[in-house]
Parts: sequence; C-alpha cells; structure tokens
Amino acid sequence: MKVQQRLDPIVRRVRAWPGVSVEPRGSTGAEFSLAGTAIGAVRPDAGVIDVPLTRELRDQLLTEGKADRYPGRPDWVTFRVRTPEDVKDGLWLLRLAYLYNLVALPDDARARVAPAVRIGDRLDRLNASPELRSLVERATSASSRPSGS
Repeated sequence: MKVQQRLDPIVRRVRAWPGVSVEPRGSTGAEFSLAGTAIGAVRPDAGVIDVPLTRELRDQLLTEGKADRYPGRPDWVTFRVRTPEDVKDGLWLLRLAYLYNLVALPDDARARVAPAVRIGDRLDRLNASPELRSLVERATSASSRPSGS
C-alpha cells in the first residue's frame, strides 16, 4: 500500500473533528488547524505526521516512545507511518494535539468551536498516560501553546 493511501484515511478522519480546518501543504500534504492554530500536518512524500506541541508534551511523548523529534523544530514531533497499523497511532497523536489545543482555547471559543466535545471522555478513550493527561488538562491559555507552522 502506498504511503498516500495510508495517510488519506487520516486526513478524512481529522477533517471530521469539530472545528478542524484542512489546508493543502505542499503538493500532496495537508495541514490541520483548530481556531487558526496548527495542530498537525501530514506529509505523504515523507510518510510522516508532524505535530506542534509544548516542550513538556513533546518530552513526555518522546519518553513514552510515541513520537520522534522533528529536526530543526524544537516544539514539534514527528511520527512515521510505515504500515497500515501505524495509522491508528498517528490518529492517536493528532487527537492528543487536538484535545490539547481545544483545552487551550478560552471557554467561549471552545463552546463555539466544539461544544459537544468532552475533553475528559476523549482523554479516557485515548488511554493517555497520567503524565500526558495532566499536561493536556493544564493547558489553559493560548500563551502556553507553541507557535504554529
């Protein structure tokens, strides 16, 4: 199966999440945003998903072996999609970034963008480690978010 075929379902799934917009990135990629902030991107040419996060979240994901460093971008991680099974883990990583950025929105913006999304329930479904869960739940202001793309 070609890399593009593995990444297409990721784009379709993430596009359906409340408040997410998708823009082209390069000739074949896509960047995902929530309320104007990048939450991730797919690069089919390289077979990777790239995600901007805080350094604390990045470090915890690296410690847990759930992502790799993104060379040259200290607050980004990258995840290589090599097999069809990697799609699930790539979606997991993007969902974590989505929830983090959703929590970081002011309450009124969160209510407009994704009123039905219950963060705690979504974190439960992710089976995020207690450390990751704590870092996501602590995100309460836009000033703690990394810069986008």
